[in-house]
Amino acid sequence: MRSTPCPTLIHDPLTRVIGLHLESIEGDPLRFLDLLAEAASLGKPVVVLKSGRTAAGAKAAASHTGALVQGNDRVFDRVLKQVGAIRAESIDEFFDLCRALERLGGLALAGNRVVIATMPGGEAVVMTDRVEQEGLAMARVSAGTLERLRPVFPPWDMPANPFDLGVTMQFGNPVTVFETLVASLAADPGVDAAHLQIPDLLLGLPRETFGMFFPMPEAGKPRVLWVAGMEPGDHETLAWLEDPRIPVFPSPEKAIRVLTALHRLQERSRRLRP
Repeated sequence: MRSTPCPTLIHDPLTRVIGLHLESIEGDPLRFLDLLAEAASLGKPVVVLKSGRTAAGAKAAASHTGALVQGNDRVFDRVLKQVGAIRAESIDEFFDLCRALERLGGLALAGNRVVIATMPGGEAVVMTDRVEQEGLAMARVSAGTLERLRPVFPPWDMPANPFDLGVTMQFGNPVTVFETLVASLAADPGVDAAHLQIPDLLLGLPRETFGMFFPMPEAGKPRVLWVAGMEPGDHETLAWLEDPRIPVFPSPEKAIRVLTALHRLQERSRRLRP
C-alpha cells in the first residue's frame, strides 16, 4: 500500500491528527520521512500503524496489495521515532490514539509528571507501575496542593499521589472531591497531566457538573478519564464529554498510553523544531 502524508493535510488548520496505515513505503522513502518530520516540527501528530512486521505478515501484505515490505522492522521503528511519528501497536490502539490526540486539540505534555487517581487503591498501585514502565513519572505533588486537598479527605486518609479516592467518595461529596482535586492539580506547577478514574455514580449527574474537569486543559495540562468497562458510546454523558475534548477510555492502560504518546510527541517536536 503506497501511503504518504499529504503536504496539504500537514498544513491544513482543520486537520489536527494524521493517521497512516502502511504495508510498505514505496517511491521516495526520504521524502516520506521528511514529511513526517515536518508534521512533527509543526506540532501535528502522525500516528502510524505498520503491518507486515513479521515474515508471515510481510507475505500476507504481498498477496494483499503486491507490496514488498523492505527492511528490518526495528529499524523502521527507530526511524519513526527520529522523525517524530507515533507508532500504534494494534488497530485498537491506532484509533484510540488518533481519537484522543484529536480530542485534546493540540495540548502538549510539558513534562512527564503524572497524577493518578482511582477508586480502588490496588488499581492505583498497578497504574503507578505502568506510568514508570511507559517512561513517565509520578508527580511530586506540592505541600500546598496536599493542604488544599486535606479538607475533602477523611482525617485518617491523607492525600498522596497516587490518590485512592474510594474511601473519600464514601464519606464526602464526590463532586466536591473532584472539583477540589482537579483545580488543585491545575494550579500545581509540579504536575503536567492527570489520569483520573470516574466512578459510575457521577454519570447520572447533570452535564454542567462535568465542568469540574475543565481547569486542567485551561491551564495547558492534559487529563484523560476512564470509566471501567465503558466506551463513550455506552452512555450519553460519556458521549457528551467527548465533544468538549475530554477523551474517555474503558481502561486505565488505554488512558496511560495516550499520555505516553503526548509526551513522546512533545519531546520529538522540540528536537525537530528549527
